[in-house]
Amino acid sequence: QAAVDRAVRATYTPGSKSFHRFITPAQWNARYAPTASTVAKVTSYLRHAGLANIQVSSNRLLVSAATTVGQAEKAFNTSLTSFVLSGVRRFANTRAAMVPAPLRGVVRAVLGLNNLPLTHVKPQLVKAAGPPALEAGLYPAQFNTTYHAKGTHNGSKTSVAVMTQGDTSSVITSLRYAEAKEHKPRVPVTVVPVGPQSTDESGATEFDMDTQVSTMVPGVVKRLYLYNIGSLYDTNIVAGINTFVADNQSQGLSASLGGCDIQAYLDGAMVASDISLQQGALQGQSFFASSG
Repeated sequence: QAAVDRAVRATYTPGSKSFHRFITPAQWNARYAPTASTVAKVTSYLRHAGLANIQVSSNRLLVSAATTVGQAEKAFNTSLTSFVLSGVRRFANTRAAMVPAPLRGVVRAVLGLNNLPLTHVKPQLVKAAGPPALEAGLYPAQFNTTYHAKGTHNGSKTSVAVMTQGDTSSVITSLRYAEAKEHKPRVPVTVVPVGPQSTDESGATEFDMDTQVSTMVPGVVKRLYLYNIGSLYDTNIVAGINTFVADNQSQGLSASLGGCDIQAYLDGAMVASDISLQQGALQGQSFFASSG
């Protein structure tokens, strides 16, 4: 970890010999990734604990497995509790997860011990005084004026990515419609499934905005990747971020997702995504999260 910290700092320090000299996933695996023997310790422990379908990500940062409640409680010396939240039955661990002493310093987080989704807050609308305001949006050309981006290079050599969830067919249809209306070229789209998929379309409007703005404001981009996770759980979000990094196919990932920091801190998602994003930084990748 100390070597990774130093490498990231040097990669972004002007005057350093490695300033903006980005590495490849193969170089990451050779220099900084957990070793095969280290990963074997983790997979061996999971296997002996009865977990199944054990898989290791290509950058060796995530190990996933299928388990029962009883197996998870025993393997990580924790307790999973079922409760009702906003009318939906959820589960979460009520005691911190633990790993055996030989895995100290090897395992940084244990994810998947809860199925708490990101909180969706419906804004409270109040009636404004005076005449009604005219609703208007910014079109791609107006973005460049508003954010003083006129004269910048287009994105013809740059691939971009968006994290999506659920059925993306309507998102791609909307993108094609917007491209035609704005007389923009059709960007090639690649959907990358991350884990089990769902038919949920509740976030389609948000993903419409993400895909259209990120591809049309630059004028043109090389390709759009949709890293499509199955649900808005921290476990799946971390997997989506790590897949974007391990693939290293696009230079930027945008995610219109937000939640309470304390949840990501408590369940390990924060430290897990930080480690993945350090690799991304060494590869010249950026992660963008909406705010406000």
